[in-house]
Amino acid sequence: MAEPYETVKLNYTIHKFSSYSADYIPENISVNNPTDQLSRWFTDSNTPSQYIMLKLTSPAIVETIMFGKYMKAHVSDLKRFKVLGGTDDRNMSELLSAGLKNDSAPETFHLRHRTREGLYLPVTYIKILPLQSWGPAYNFTIWYVELHGKNHPELIKYAMDTISLRKEEEAVRILLKHLRRRRYKDAFEALSRESGVRLEGPTQAKLWNALVENGDYELTEKILDDAIAAGELDWYVSWQPYSPRWKLLSPCSAAVEERLCWSPPPQPARRALMNTTNTDPRPDCNGEVTPSSVVDAYDESDPLKPGSGGDRPGPRGGHQLVVDPDTERSVVNTSSSSVVDAYEESDPLKPGSGGDRPGPRGGHQLVVDPDTGNLYLFGGWNGTSDLDDLWCYEPERAQWSLRCAHSGAVGGPAPRSCHKMALHPGRGILYTIGRYLDNAMRVPENMKVCYR
Repeated sequence: MAEPYETVKLNYTIHKFSSYSADYIPENISVNNPTDQLSRWFTDSNTPSQYIMLKLTSPAIVETIMFGKYMKAHVSDLKRFKVLGGTDDRNMSELLSAGLKNDSAPETFHLRHRTREGLYLPVTYIKILPLQSWGPAYNFTIWYVELHGKNHPELIKYAMDTISLRKEEEAVRILLKHLRRRRYKDAFEALSRESGVRLEGPTQAKLWNALVENGDYELTEKILDDAIAAGELDWYVSWQPYSPRWKLLSPCSAAVEERLCWSPPPQPARRALMNTTNTDPRPDCNGEVTPSSVVDAYDESDPLKPGSGGDRPGPRGGHQLVVDPDTERSVVNTSSSSVVDAYEESDPLKPGSGGDRPGPRGGHQLVVDPDTGNLYLFGGWNGTSDLDDLWCYEPERAQWSLRCAHSGAVGGPAPRSCHKMALHPGRGILYTIGRYLDNAMRVPENMKVCYR
């Protein structure tokens, strides 16, 4: 319908209430007197069972509710509350769940006044449920309540008739569902024909007949394929979570690549040595971030589960991940002492302890050159001290090379960990900023943290 109806202030009376204290009667909420401390409804208990129910002079579409307050913040004001509404005081729907600010300014809230189908939702009763006050263990106070909405007779009649029709259709649909489930075919067909109510859409009806009635699996698959092609499942599919797939990507030589893909997986890293620098828990870990939960929080079929073989990265902490934008390959650098024993000696990416490859470390930085594919690793913490060595890994040669053993000695960045590093591919320049410093080391001399 068109919207020629204006919003007006709605009159109400107090229909029911749970309790009140002394002279703080429920009728006080119909008078807006913010300077009078007695002009309020004050319960005699702070239990969640407290309520006050308002009855409109006639059914209306209630759009907003306004709560007045005392001239200064009060400890018994409502920090949390709910508003219910309906045409029957025994059958009401939730219209609002909110809370008042701890101040003296009146607040207005929009109430749910339409159904999911967009139809107007007329109400006769408004029920306010106080849930929590701003002061601990304080009873609840409501100073003033004002309702606004539409109460024009022709609009309310149309809304009431439409809601009644929808209720009748829903009741018939529930009966149809029961009759079909109990295999009362004749009664089901008769009620559906006489009422004109359809239990479900045409695709669902075809699925029921093909799968449940006839057990025709081929026809069922065809119906589903047609539904997918017609886009009927697009909305449902759009809400499904992504399912990632891990694939082993290695910049090693062909011989090393073949060994990683076909040889038996090596022994997993010792779980007792694993640690993690990421303390954000997975939603399914119940907030617990422990070494065991890093592994045990995943199902065996979960593609994100940390592995111990060559099919996926094993559990680790303090590592780095980079992506080559040209090849769209990602590389996990595992230069951490907790995962050294997960590699074989012939692996060129294995963290080493000599001068031919980087030693075990954590809190380091790893970047990739998109033009050459080379990886650059700088700094980190080896368990006893910060490092300032710069390494380069060349995928074509499958070999590490030490570019600078101590950058701090030649005017570069001092030893550091937990820093950030970036590469400018056009100019071939590495930038690093930040470092971890103990409180005792945070002096101006050590705060020079940006280098190129």
